[in-house]
Amino acid sequence: MIHFRYYKGERSHGFSGLFRRTGTISCMLIHRSRITQLQQASGLCDENKSWEPPLSDFQKYNIHANWRNVKLHSGDAFITRDHSGNFLHHAREALTFFPNRLTAELRCLEWALRSMKDLAYQEIVIGYDSHDLLDAVMQPSKWPRFRIIIQKINALCASFSSVAFEIESLGSNKTA
Repeated sequence: MIHFRYYKGERSHGFSGLFRRTGTISCMLIHRSRITQLQQASGLCDENKSWEPPLSDFQKYNIHANWRNVKLHSGDAFITRDHSGNFLHHAREALTFFPNRLTAELRCLEWALRSMKDLAYQEIVIGYDSHDLLDAVMQPSKWPRFRIIIQKINALCASFSSVAFEIESLGSNKTA
């Protein structure tokens, strides 16, 4: 399970971990009690094999972008649950053509973050099934082609008190 958290100032909420700088936003690898070992020296852990609830003050958004090819429309979806697993919100959106899967995934994340902001949530966990999406958000210098949308995503993340990202398996994220 990979947990990264955007945070503002010194709001640590009792978590400990690694700090990584990406521009003006800091990212933190969050260690929770259910994480038993680190997989790599970089601090990345296994993906979730089944859905796991967020901490009690957080809402968890599972997001998914359905991209088949350049000629077809894409579809985005998210589902929100609380720490008890109760469903709070669900949304779907059809989008115009995107040249590749990562563009569709980044647009899905941007759309979901805007929706979460409109719903006035402040502490959120985003679960998705794309390692490239995490890499693009965490290391934008490696993805210059997507610079503008990544900047929009970082600005949206900065508007929340706390944003955590979790990599989940396709099976555990299929509800989105």
